[in-house]
Amino acid sequence: MSAPILTAENIWGLPRTELLAVCPSAGAKQAHKSRSPNFGFVSSENLLDELETIGFYPTFVVQGRTKLVDRRPFTKHIIRLRAEHYLGLETDVPDIVFTNNSDGTGAYTLFFGYIRYICGNMLIFGDYRTMLRIPHRKNIVERVVEGTLQLARMSGQIIEEINIMKQIQLSREEQLLLAEHALMARFGWEQEDTEEANGPDLRLLPTVYTAEDFLTPRRPQDEGDPSLWMTYQLLEENATKGGVEREDASGKRHVTRRIKSPSGMVNTESLLYSLTKRFMELKS
Repeated sequence: MSAPILTAENIWGLPRTELLAVCPSAGAKQAHKSRSPNFGFVSSENLLDELETIGFYPTFVVQGRTKLVDRRPFTKHIIRLRAEHYLGLETDVPDIVFTNNSDGTGAYTLFFGYIRYICGNMLIFGDYRTMLRIPHRKNIVERVVEGTLQLARMSGQIIEEINIMKQIQLSREEQLLLAEHALMARFGWEQEDTEEANGPDLRLLPTVYTAEDFLTPRRPQDEGDPSLWMTYQLLEENATKGGVEREDASGKRHVTRRIKSPSGMVNTESLLYSLTKRFMELKS
């Protein structure tokens, strides 16, 4: 049986003891035994020490689960960090997101993030500009510190893009098109062979949920705003937080589950952001 997924959050900064209690893999002292001597091991705890020296502090953590007991102290985890001047702010704020592991299941990854305070949406912006992959080799600490500062310097540019998204108004047809792709990001897709010159189309894997379901607001403040930014917020929340309800043809009730695994969070969030960014470019 897999270990339960645990999370911890504190907008003032997570005490190290609380972070490690929820995410023991962040404090790993060595790599998993399956790794070769060439694997560049650096624990997340050591990285946090370095990042705190440049003014970034952890405010959220989640550790993935695995059925393999011997891998639990080394498995993938996500840690979100705020710059010191954003600690404690109960408002929308940018942050830095990193994933790490000590069992070889992926590179060290840095993302630019953004938190919408009113709903607690923790966005991950995952395109080629806002994501850095750092292999587990030499000079990891220096590259992580440099990458964190690089992403932090981009915050003004990303916030300006958010402001542009808030100004772009979508028709209902455009909202539904984006929602259909959000369904694919959440539930998967398959290629449908066609004779078109552009190659195969993508088709949503079978699901009872509809694009309309993913566009349903969860609070009065989100109603009546067809902007690209609000559409993105609705889709991100409904795709990742669970709780979307739908009855199938036989009357059976279905409810989506919250995405809990670090890989699932990152993959879904990155796809949603890339889709939204593409819409912004087409509409600007």
